[in-house]
Amino acid sequence: MKRILILLFLIAIFNDCCGQNNNPKKKQIGIIALDTTIALMPFEKDNYGVLKNNKSTKLNYKELQMVTELLSKCIKQRNSEFTLKNNIELKKYYKQYVATINSKGEKEVWVNCFCYLWDTEWRKNLIRVADGGKCYFNVKINLSRQIYYELIINGEG
Repeated sequence: MKRILILLFLIAIFNDCCGQNNNPKKKQIGIIALDTTIALMPFEKDNYGVLKNNKSTKLNYKELQMVTELLSKCIKQRNSEFTLKNNIELKKYYKQYVATINSKGEKEVWVNCFCYLWDTEWRKNLIRVADGGKCYFNVKINLSRQIYYELIINGEG
């Protein structure tokens, strides 16, 4: 009887920890919270002039989702204008988000993307390179107006 109780207990723990999660909200939270390709970076005035007149802020869960959606929409539009060979696959990129409030009081996020990880401290240090082609790009996202703008893809070196 003891063995059966222990076995049931272990099965319950296994199902709770490793079983499928049928709650879509929890799945979405897990995608954002556990996405190891995203780093939330602090805004600093000397971030190479990026959003230089803005002020620092934080992002909540809904805003993180919105950044992900607008970034996907931006890249989908960009990819529609190029050949398949030159397409950008977001899932292959690391992303740094710098959240700010602009002079109009609108929340903006500068998204810095790169496909090659050469700095192991990329979660702490803003990655900026010259050239590198489509492996390095960035875009500004205005969450208040739900738009993206200034998509900049590095040139080939």
